[in-house]
Amino acid sequence: MIMSEADLGSGDWNQAVLLCKQYTIESFDDWRLPTIEELHIIYANKSLANNFEQNWYWSSTEDTENSEYAFHLGFMSGDEMSIPKQDGKFIRAVRNF
Repeated sequence: MIMSEADLGSGDWNQAVLLCKQYTIESFDDWRLPTIEELHIIYANKSLANNFEQNWYWSSTEDTENSEYAFHLGFMSGDEMSIPKQDGKFIRAVRNF
């Protein structure tokens, strides 16, 4: 997995998905929102990661019990939580290596 060097901003879940799909750098256009599992891996290796805010980041993982909710991960503590998709959170794109 390759991660964008900077956040793509913040927004609701639908904006996050769209911003990642539209992101292009160095002719790579296959960026996406990371899964909650991938965010946990990034968090565990955050000393190697670039410029993460001490805040919450959206994942692409939707809550199977409520389609209006998706998971996000806190880069303050490593906690994850399912919240309404209309909430605003930070956005970081990833792509497969």
